[in-house]
Amino acid sequence: MFRALTRPNELDVWFTQGAKVDLRIGGKYSNLDHDKGKFLEITPGERLRFTWDNPEHSPGSIVEVLLKTVRGRTVLTVIHSGFKGKAEFEDYASQRSGWNWALSNLKAHLEGRRVVSFEEWLEKSS
Repeated sequence: MFRALTRPNELDVWFTQGAKVDLRIGGKYSNLDHDKGKFLEITPGERLRFTWDNPEHSPGSIVEVLLKTVRGRTVLTVIHSGFKGKAEFEDYASQRSGWNWALSNLKAHLEGRRVVSFEEWLEKSS
């Protein structure tokens, strides 16, 4: 699963397009959705922590992805924190919806099922 979170060719399937990843502490990532940032912590198979600097969605926030094996299955937890400014609540709500879509797509990708666009996911979940 860690590969699907960190390899550009995997990210381009379930999350974004044009992913670029320099997977090292201090290394940068970016994609065509204008997401960009730096890696703060990397523990393969366990933890990934990075800045989130999309100018349109929650700039200056931090994302932490935790992976833990429980009864032979991987449990993934995403913590997105550090929302700032007047639009803090709207940013949180938007990111929560976005991460739910992304994690649904990640699961589908890892299970060999079809991934869907954010818009298609919103229609199905309404």
